[in-house]
This record gives sequence, structure tokens and C-alpha cells, in this order.
Amino acid sequence: MTLAFDAYATRVAGNGLDRFTATESASGKEVPLELHGHLILRGNYAGDSKSLHLRNDTGLNGFFAVTNAGFDRTAPRDVLHEGMEILREYLDAEGQPVKSVKTGDEITVRLRMRAIELNYIPNVALTDLLPGGFEPVLRSAADPRPAQMIQKNKRFTPHVLAIPVGSAVSFPNFDPIFHNAFSNFNGQIFDVGLYKPGSSRTVEFKREGFVRVFCNIHPQMSAVIVVLKTPYFAVSDQGGAFRIPDVPAGQYELHVFHERAPTETLRALNRKLTVENAALEVPPLAISESRYLQVAHKNKFGKDYPPVTEEQPTYSGVRK
Repeated sequence: MTLAFDAYATRVAGNGLDRFTATESASGKEVPLELHGHLILRGNYAGDSKSLHLRNDTGLNGFFAVTNAGFDRTAPRDVLHEGMEILREYLDAEGQPVKSVKTGDEITVRLRMRAIELNYIPNVALTDLLPGGFEPVLRSAADPRPAQMIQKNKRFTPHVLAIPVGSAVSFPNFDPIFHNAFSNFNGQIFDVGLYKPGSSRTVEFKREGFVRVFCNIHPQMSAVIVVLKTPYFAVSDQGGAFRIPDVPAGQYELHVFHERAPTETLRALNRKLTVENAALEVPPLAISESRYLQVAHKNKFGKDYPPVTEEQPTYSGVRK
């Protein structure tokens, strides 16, 4: 396929796509279409066009595709059967049927399909099944929100912080000594630099991943920031319990993260869940740390930490 397109591009360069023209028939007139593109030309035509006319004077074989989008202005009077039945429901935030809405309301549109004949229907794609006047509201990620990871008593608190993509995390220094939060592992790499007691630094996390946070001065300080594209997440409490509120009814897959568990162990804990109107209780999950090996990390320069000494409020920050 690569060779075929390469040969096509070579020939087009000599013949020129300006010899490929298109017109549309609207209101009894032939109107030229304005085409754009290099190897593949594209153009828009009016919704009330009666026909399209293509002319290829390039001397090359050509192909075309015509697509349309939108909805019928007049609803059909009779039920349309094409070997499939599509059921559409409008639900409110509690999952109850909606009979009327006003501008600005958000509702859930639930679609169900079934074949009405014995034939198997493969490769079904549903497109543009919202009624006129509705717009989809995508909820693939939560709105970014500010978060905080405190540095006090030579510890990061909380030790595990979960945030949506795009959130800004501040790192206030509540110790009487200097700190330097950084991460050079997988996830988002950052380095806020050396900063004094009572001050703070902020980092915006723009991509999904697991960010392991350390201090360039104190090797015993570590934390994890989990950056997610979903608004539905939680961090378990000291007893291992968690609660994810306001999850709409539907099909979901539950993923688990623990910093001391290997990837294959966590992958085995994935669960497919069906959330209905009532609260869902997830069966207990057991996470094994048996294969975890703790390895001393390096500082932000990729070097071993110097021997720990009694610290003073002042710190030179000179790289040795």
C-alpha cells in the first residue's frame, strides 16, 4: 500500500489535481465546488443539492466518497425497518425517564439495538442518533481542579494523590528546611527546584500516568501522583475502603493501582462492572506485594544521595 500511494503521488505531481473538478446542482443551476487538498481533495456541498457531477481530466484512475451529516427536518410518519430495531430512552440524573426538557438541561440518551430477523448483522456503527436540537456532552475526563501535596516532617502528604488530567498540584514547604520536589520516572517529568521554608511551588499535570515524586535533598521522601482521564476515581482509606460517587448507570471497567504491586498482578484485578440505579458494592480485592523489591532511587541528577547529615534552615543547593 505504501508503494502504491508513493507511485500515485509521483504521477499526480506531474498531472496536477487541478484537472479534477466537481459541480453541484442546486436551484436548477450548476455551481462549481471549491476543492482543497494535496493528494486527496475535499469539498463541501449544500444540503439541498439535487446531484453532484465529477470530472476527471488528470488521466489517472480516481475514486470518490460522498458523506452527509445531520437530521431530517421532518420526522418520518411510518416505522422504518432495516432488519434492526433501535430503542432510544431519555433519562435524568437518577436514571428515570424524561418527558420534557428545557434549554441547558443535561440528559442521558440510552440506545438499545436488536435484530428483528434471524440474520446476523455484523459491523454495526451508530452515528448521529440524537434528535434535533441536542448536543452531546463528553465526559471522558473531569474538570481540572487544584490539589495539594504538603511537605512536612520530611514527608509528602498525602502519600498517594489522584487527580484529573490538567489539574495543578501545589507543593507547600511547611518544614523549617529547604526542599526540592521532582520526578524523572515514567509519567510527567518535573523539577520545581530548591525553595525555602514557608514557600510553595505548583506543577500542572497535562497527561495521564503515574508520577513518582521524590525530594532531591531527602532520599526518604517519596509519593505517587496518579493522573487520570476519567472523573470516576478514589483513593482507599487506611482500612482499604473506597467510594466513587455520582457514577451514571452503565458498563465500566475497574482498574486498580498500588505502588508495591507489579503490573501483571494489577492487571489480574481488573473488573467489568455494571452500574445501575442502586449503589454497587465491589467484592473485596486482595493485592499481593510478594514480588515487590525496593530499590534505592537516585537524585534528580541520576547520582546517589550523599550521606544524611543534620540539617540547618539554610542550604546552599550547590551541585557537587
